[in-house]
Amino acid sequence: MRLSPRALFLSLLLLAALPLPVPAARTIPMIGSVENQALARESGCRFVRRTGPLDSPYIFISDTVGTVLMNLDGQDVRLRRVSTSSRRRYKSKYRDAKGDRFVELYQGGGATVRLVETITDPCRYGDTMCDLVEMNAVITVTKGERRETVRAVGGCGNGEP
Repeated sequence: MRLSPRALFLSLLLLAALPLPVPAARTIPMIGSVENQALARESGCRFVRRTGPLDSPYIFISDTVGTVLMNLDGQDVRLRRVSTSSRRRYKSKYRDAKGDRFVELYQGGGATVRLVETITDPCRYGDTMCDLVEMNAVITVTKGERRETVRAVGGCGNGEP
């Protein structure tokens, strides 16, 4: 089948009018690795992405005095805790148990962070040498209309997760 010169011209004109593919802009993930890892040397909670190696940079760091850091949209952001379900952990007679679940809400930098922690390896009762409660976590960040959720591993205490 042979195209007439007019049909060929119209076909080329149509092809020229189509938009060229534009390479996708490099997007910064909403939840990134905390740049200031120094806080991780303190007692507190630390989590890394479950999909990476355990020696990956932390994506969530907190200390025992209430400082909480996450990297949101490429910037380290201090968060403040607005609610928690873990109050009973601090009562003297309560002991952590495998499977215990706690939910904490934080706000800062225009974002709301929901941290759901599940204990995977608690300290045994009376074990004075245990200094870390290991946990799995689900961290959900909501900022405006955007939302990102990551699964993480780590723990709370004095040791390295």
